[in-house]
Amino acid sequence: MNLYKKTSEIATEVYDIDTMAHAARLASVYLAWFPRDRKSLISTLLIGANVIIHATVALLHDVVEDSQTWTVEGLRAEGYPEVIVEAVDAISRRKGEQYFSYINRVMQNDVARSVKLADLNDNLWGRMPPKESLKARYLKAEEILFSGRKKT
Repeated sequence: MNLYKKTSEIATEVYDIDTMAHAARLASVYLAWFPRDRKSLISTLLIGANVIIHATVALLHDVVEDSQTWTVEGLRAEGYPEVIVEAVDAISRRKGEQYFSYINRVMQNDVARSVKLADLNDNLWGRMPPKESLKARYLKAEEILFSGRKKT
């Protein structure tokens, strides 16, 4: 799985479609419009790639935590991009790891941090509210991850 190659192919295809669709604008109006439009295209593709990366990490970290067969090294061997492998490693809690040590480790990877914040949001405000003891822990973890400062 080569996420960047796929994103690059999509970008090229969209660029070609855009160019053909706006061929009539090759006059001065098109030249003035060109840079702004291309910046939007690039920004949109980057946002899309980030969504794919974050969603992949959100799904795979539970696989690594809960499966007997999938590991971080297994994901690497399957060809997942390093940005995904590193984030999955950062967000996957190790057996016996203290919760706030885990949260401090998650905080060191921006993708893992974003995914964990979304996970905590779902745990806190999703359909099944947590027990009060877990709610306090989740709120503290959310505070740490938002602040960017380690809990000592």
